[in-house]
Amino acid sequence: MAEPEQPLQQSREAAAGLGGKLAVVLWQTPRSLHKDMARLQNFAHALAAWPEVRHALEFRHVSWFDDEVAVCLCTHRIANCWSDAADWPLWNAVTTDLVYLRLHGHARTYASAYDDGELGDWAGKVRDLQAQGRDAHVYFDNTAAGAALHNALRLKEMLG
Repeated sequence: MAEPEQPLQQSREAAAGLGGKLAVVLWQTPRSLHKDMARLQNFAHALAAWPEVRHALEFRHVSWFDDEVAVCLCTHRIANCWSDAADWPLWNAVTTDLVYLRLHGHARTYASAYDDGELGDWAGKVRDLQAQGRDAHVYFDNTAAGAALHNALRLKEMLG
């Protein structure tokens, strides 16, 4: 997030071949990065140079989870990423018409599967978001033990 212009331009150029298939770009902060509003504002302003896609931001430190950050994200139309993992907390603030859910594995980050009860809970959240007129993008990142594809297909089945 520090001096983001050149990395953003490089990312934009690298993704150009995807054309209209690129719907959302997810940006992620490291767990070691604590809240820094000047850095966030700078990054948000830089994202304005890439208006043709939606952006989501995943925070991994609880210091970011407050109204000031949520207002900044809303102002700049950046979606907050709901990140479910064993190693860091989930912040379920809704900041745009898009909610990006990143499911890393609740019991063991990257390694644990979601059972039907957990997937049912996520399906309910997705339905609630859709009922509010929001787009929900769900990404399973629990790939270490091979659960991501199975979990994604099962959630898709639950959602109909």
